[in-house]
Amino acid sequence: MADFPLDQWFDLTKPISQDDRELCEAQMALYAYKEGYDPAGPEWRRECEKLRITIKQHNAPFDRACKERKQAEAVLRAKAKTRLASLGNPKPKRNVINRMMRRLLAEDAAAKLDGVK
Repeated sequence: MADFPLDQWFDLTKPISQDDRELCEAQMALYAYKEGYDPAGPEWRRECEKLRITIKQHNAPFDRACKERKQAEAVLRAKAKTRLASLGNPKPKRNVINRMMRRLLAEDAAAKLDGVK
């Protein structure tokens, strides 16, 4: 990771949004101005670039987890549609699909519990 101290500015248990990053940059510019530095100078720009790189590295695991969750949901939705089509409902409504997804999740959880015993 870059050497920008994220823990001084952000809660590291969740992804950092662009709005939070921009607020941090504005506050850094204010601090630079108060200390007599040029907030538009090259040193400040380097610090902002370090901030951006560090935030991007911090957010990468959260982005991967989100993509994996979306892929798993898409697979489960496809399984639900297939199950409903086999039961004679070729074009189910969203609430019916969601109900079937919950049922499939419950069946998977029960199967895992049975395998544990």
